[in-house]
Amino acid sequence: MKSIAYLLGTPLLLVLVETASADTATIIDPGIRGSNGISVARDSVPEDGDFSDATYKAFKGFRKDTLYSEDYYYQLRLVPQYKTTFENCNREPGIVKFFQRLFGTSDAALVLLKASISYRYASGQSVAYAQDASPATLFMLGKGTDPGTMNPGNGCFLDVTNSPTYPLFRYAGGGSQQDYDDFSLRFTIQGGEVVKSNLLSNIYKFFDRVSAAASFVPLGSVAAKAVSDSSKEMDDAVSNALGRDDRFTVGPIYIKQHDRLRIRVPDLIGNSGSIVLYPRKYGSIALDTSDPEINAAHVLGRSELAGRGCDAPKVVSNDCSKSTTIRDTVRAADSVKAVDSKLPPSIFQPNDPEHHKYALNLCVEIKKFLRENLRLSTLDEMMVRWAILVDSQMMNALFDDRVNAIAQASSTTVDGLRTACWNKGDDETVRGVVVKSLKKRLVFNSY
Repeated sequence: MKSIAYLLGTPLLLVLVETASADTATIIDPGIRGSNGISVARDSVPEDGDFSDATYKAFKGFRKDTLYSEDYYYQLRLVPQYKTTFENCNREPGIVKFFQRLFGTSDAALVLLKASISYRYASGQSVAYAQDASPATLFMLGKGTDPGTMNPGNGCFLDVTNSPTYPLFRYAGGGSQQDYDDFSLRFTIQGGEVVKSNLLSNIYKFFDRVSAAASFVPLGSVAAKAVSDSSKEMDDAVSNALGRDDRFTVGPIYIKQHDRLRIRVPDLIGNSGSIVLYPRKYGSIALDTSDPEINAAHVLGRSELAGRGCDAPKVVSNDCSKSTTIRDTVRAADSVKAVDSKLPPSIFQPNDPEHHKYALNLCVEIKKFLRENLRLSTLDEMMVRWAILVDSQMMNALFDDRVNAIAQASSTTVDGLRTACWNKGDDETVRGVVVKSLKKRLVFNSY
């Protein structure tokens, strides 16, 4: 992968090529012109640790280490792993040398790392989290302030943005050679000698205001405009504060499913701290892994499930319709209502012969809606069907004397009804993941 670098808007005669070792690939070398001592490197993400959650690990283990398209979700994570304040720069010779080497000054200086981030959800289609016109500031490194008041002084600061929460998307099968299911980043490094040190406190305040929104701010929202306005005010203050505003841009850089980017300032901090960007993987959002028991009410009450029907642009623009519960969402689906125009709150009515004839088609349409329209993972689609069946008593009916009448009214066999509604594969998967791997008690209402 090659990326062109820019300085002050003019392309340098420089092409950055990722140089790889056994475990890492360098994207931005801290020693090259314009990098301002910042290092960006790529390495692979291990499947354990905090890079995937317990439900992903459990499902992957059940599937014998093989997961496919639609089996899991992923989410871009930006994790700051340090936040350091230096009380007095002049007592730290390494810090003085760092700024002296970069900008020829030991008095006041400033370095910022910004990133525009886009999510590629389909081939040739992407949506921006942080746009080129208003990139997110990941960290700010400065000298020439009092660390307590941020007024002019001898202190230094290294301030890192809060860890944002980006949207969760279902994996669609994009691999290392496909141009989707990944994230595109463009880094801008800005820095120089500060000639108006009184502006540093304003810059610091703007940065705190922007990074205080720790959650992802949807584009088009009122909060997004406020963040954008603060970012612009901060950019203006930075430009006014710097005698020479050097900007170095590199990108696009892509983060694939098994990638991790690590950002450091090695000459200043060594390898003791970094910012890490990576896709974290989740097998389920229907399961509360903190609870020892999983029952239908838990699953149906998970607020994260109800809004899964939005596509990527709507998620980012905050243009998603809200439903109270996942069951309300299912009941409101046109394809489900077309089966039974008088759906009861429970959806299924195994004790009402008038509704038996709808059972087979309801099972078929619900599964299809959960998979295709709500974009639930394989495990979540099973868990929601399980919860609806258990809560309506239809699960018990599938395995007691009522099943024959329901199958006959639905014009199918008992095996056909069970295959559509809750088959052996469904049962083995849910029990294998929830009971055996996650060690949870699964309440099936005695079937």
